[in-house]
Amino acid sequence: MDHRADDLKARKEEPSFSTAPPTSGWGSRLAPRTAVLILVAGLLLPPALHAQAAGSPSTDARESRAGERTTLDIARADLRHLAGCSAGAPGDAVELQRLRSLYILAISYEEELERAEVEAARLARTMDGPAPALVRSYQGALTVLRAKHGFWPVARMRDLRAGLAELDRQVGAHPDHLEVRYLRLVSTAFLPSLLGRNADVRADLDAVARLLPTQVGQLPSRTLQAMGDTTLELLPTDDPRRLEVTAALERDRSRPVPLAPGCQG
Repeated sequence: MDHRADDLKARKEEPSFSTAPPTSGWGSRLAPRTAVLILVAGLLLPPALHAQAAGSPSTDARESRAGERTTLDIARADLRHLAGCSAGAPGDAVELQRLRSLYILAISYEEELERAEVEAARLARTMDGPAPALVRSYQGALTVLRAKHGFWPVARMRDLRAGLAELDRQVGAHPDHLEVRYLRLVSTAFLPSLLGRNADVRADLDAVARLLPTQVGQLPSRTLQAMGDTTLELLPTDDPRRLEVTAALERDRSRPVPLAPGCQG
């Protein structure tokens, strides 16, 4: 009997978690846990976040790449435009729209993520009224993006948990805030089921579909249209709420709201 052949067959059938064999029993025990972390980290949210970046559904990779480039160009143009009109517009409105544009760029570029985190931290310290809750939600969403851009699986899971914890706090405190609910939705919609976020995704999608029609004329059209397009992408094709969301987007397009009051874009 050829024991070497049997041994080789067994090794081929045994799942491999590393390019190098473990050198000790500790390494062998760690491997499955590491594999799960790598799997989860590798599946972190690109579809949902791409939907936010593109602002509309895409049917193939070619359309996705084209849509992403267009949206990134728009975000950069909005930042330049906001810098030029900030003197004549309310400060908080300009700053929040600037943060929204930086978030869009941070989805694709880690260097823009760092810039967005610095801006969000500054706004969290300086803004008053209801704005800080939204800014803290953006801080949570940006921390989730740090997990997306990260390299080490354990660090990525740490950032993911921290970002989601902040988003959970803000949703708990402001359950009827459209943008807060939307940020948690796009941060969780395509996470693996083993993270246990499916119920939150359903609740956030329900809330966004319900709240979005009430915010026509209240949010910049750039923001509302992106929210609506992503909501339509996530809702089932036979969901009756699609009609309400579509009608809301049509009303918004008929009377577009600028990036900030007094700041056409």
